[in-house]
Amino acid sequence: MVCTASVLLILVTNVWHQGIPEDQLLAHVLGEYVPFINILWPIFIFMLGYSTILAIFASGSKAAKFLLPKNGPFLYKVYATIVLVVFSFVGTDSQIMTFMSTTGGLLLALNLWAIFTLRKEIQFKIPAKN
Repeated sequence: MVCTASVLLILVTNVWHQGIPEDQLLAHVLGEYVPFINILWPIFIFMLGYSTILAIFASGSKAAKFLLPKNGPFLYKVYATIVLVVFSFVGTDSQIMTFMSTTGGLLLALNLWAIFTLRKEIQFKIPAKN
């Protein structure tokens, strides 16, 4: 939803025609239309980043526990800690985005594997209307 709202803001305000670098479009739009954005922007970015990290961690942890009940959660926590520390201090934006896209795809593959494995246990019971 945040991505969709961001794109809509950029498109509706026509800021994408102004030759502003892509990574600064949303900040430019919000700077023009939202008061005190210089104070709100860091809080906004922190909240989005934190909620995304929590969601990915929770999803990956559950998938790891299901797929490898004995060692999965521990291995995932070690992996997540190493990745968080390394990519907080090392790498360019391009390398980090490539890695995030790759790990997002791998997380999707893990979740699909878990769903495929559970496919016989999922039941869709739609109540009949009277």
